[in-house]
Amino acid sequence: MEPSSPRAPASPCCVPASSPGL
Repeated sequence: MEPSSPRAPASPCCVPASSPGL
């Protein structure tokens, strides 16, 4: 849970806005 890494692979299904490319 690193605030510095919003595109972390830890939450690939929990990042709709953080991961627009995924």
